[in-house]
Amino acid sequence: MKVLMTEEVDDYLTELVQVLYDESYFGFEDAAIEYIFDLYDDIKTSLP
Repeated sequence: MKVLMTEEVDDYLTELVQVLYDESYFGFEDAAIEYIFDLYDDIKTSLP
C-alpha cells in the first residue's frame, strides 16, 4: 500500500521543525529534523 501526503501536510511537517526548535522542545534543530523524519517513516509504515 502506498501512502500519499498532500502538499499541505508536507508543508505543515516542514514548518513543525522550526516550531519544535523555537519552543525549545529540542535543543538542536538537527534533533527536530530527525524527529520529523522519524514521523514521516512512522506515517508511511504504520498506516494500514
